[in-house]
Amino acid sequence: MKDWSEQHRYLFYNEIEAKNRYSSVSDPETGVLQWIKQYW
Repeated sequence: MKDWSEQHRYLFYNEIEAKNRYSSVSDPETGVLQWIKQYW
């Protein structure tokens, strides 16, 4: 997700891409959400 920008939120993704993006946020060990919960 290092190349994410605000424009990406308006794009459509196929099922595999969508699942990969969801996992990068929600993964309990390496997800972005876990980092936010820990440091924010």
